[in-house]
Amino acid sequence: MYLLRIGLESIALIIGSLLAAILLCWLLWFLFRLLRHPAWSALVILALVGLACAGRLPASPFLQMVLAFAALGAIPLWSEGRAWRRRAQDNALWRRRPATPEKAAPAKVIPSPGYRRYPAIIACIGEDRKAERAEIHMVAARIWRETCQAQGMRSDVTPSFAFRRRLLRAARRATSGQIPAHR
Repeated sequence: MYLLRIGLESIALIIGSLLAAILLCWLLWFLFRLLRHPAWSALVILALVGLACAGRLPASPFLQMVLAFAALGAIPLWSEGRAWRRRAQDNALWRRRPATPEKAAPAKVIPSPGYRRYPAIIACIGEDRKAERAEIHMVAARIWRETCQAQGMRSDVTPSFAFRRRLLRAARRATSGQIPAHR
């Protein structure tokens, strides 16, 4: 009976500390995202781990497990925080670009014959409207299938989160009718 109690306590300690670490990572991400520097959340977690190693925090097994799980979570927090910051800066630059000096109506993009295979893109450009979410996802799925087919990959393989983000960005641009300038 005593052995069963120890086993249940250790399982509860692991699950509870994992949930607390997830909550800590999410809370720090949310707070530092408001400051426009979400990558700093990983630095705060590493600072807490450093304080725990130096003996400045209480010596609790729960706190040690929370910090261990949070330190593992700091790795994706750091990389995604930096990517989020770059995207936010790119979006701010895109919004700050001045309009055409003459303030003339934008030229209507006439779809070329190659667009015939993409009914969602034709509908959005031809009707001069914003694409719906389902249309963007349909175009992104089509881009993914054609990319896999061109590179000889299987299309049922799940792409990474960053690649999905790029696919959705490309699909949004394709349905907007704007031809992006090369950087």
